[in-house]
Amino acid sequence: MVNALKLMEKSNYNYAIADSNELGIEYDLLKDIALRCGFEVREKFKDSKRLFKLKKSGIPLVELYSCEDDNTFNFLDISDLHVGSENFNADKLNSILTEAMERNVRQVFIAGDVFEAVYEPSKYDFRIMNQQKLKQIEKSFKHQLYTIYKILKQYNLNYYAINGNHEYCFEQLGIGQPLKELEEKLNQDGINFTSYDNYIMDFEIAGVIKRMIHLESYYERKTISHSMERLYEFERHGGLNVMRSNGELLPIRFLECGHVHLTMELYSSVHNVYVTQPGSLIVSENPYEPGIFVRGEVTKEKNIIRY
Repeated sequence: MVNALKLMEKSNYNYAIADSNELGIEYDLLKDIALRCGFEVREKFKDSKRLFKLKKSGIPLVELYSCEDDNTFNFLDISDLHVGSENFNADKLNSILTEAMERNVRQVFIAGDVFEAVYEPSKYDFRIMNQQKLKQIEKSFKHQLYTIYKILKQYNLNYYAINGNHEYCFEQLGIGQPLKELEEKLNQDGINFTSYDNYIMDFEIAGVIKRMIHLESYYERKTISHSMERLYEFERHGGLNVMRSNGELLPIRFLECGHVHLTMELYSSVHNVYVTQPGSLIVSENPYEPGIFVRGEVTKEKNIIRY
């Protein structure tokens, strides 16, 4: 298996050979994922080889509420739960969500990799799959799904989740859109869990933008300063203002970065943006202090006051 997100980012800059054996993923599946993630797919033939290149066409915006409706915010950032990993920290997740209830948190943002999937390329290669392996994958997914469902249904919070590379790994293994299955189960119990078939989303909160991403360049780097570089990338490719449905431009004031298993927060005075890496709930990789709780208000000038 391959990391589909890394492959999509790489193909966003250069042409790649659309050969499933060379890609390590079925090309039609990668193309389908890319289209769903807001890429345009360009194809051409060269020397009898089929090539493809991706171009990002935009980032979806969810307008939760405007500053006129309410100029305050109170949300929680978490990421990289990796349910199914032997090191998944269920106790810590329960503790964080209990605290979220006590703090009257309005939104819980989950920046990808809810599931662990299966990461053994030599054992789970799409070219040599068989019915026995497919049953093992289905059993693993059902166990992970039930585990996280049992936890989240205890906390009547508003969850907003995006895909990570492990969700797309499950797709490579034949599990279509795993977060949607979790959404359906929780919604049946009256829990507001909304998933987005994308790895990058914008949300309007109190008249400013919170951007949530899982893997968007600099995915191998382990410090918050390198997450700051994502701001420069966004500034170069479209700026740091987002247009809402009525044509009004809103500034990005929060950037939540998944994938990197470290808990950090930094404020950029240059961009006036808070950058957070909410870490991981894998015991062996990150202590995950209290999570990242963000509470405050937005001024008329679209600046942030934290408290």
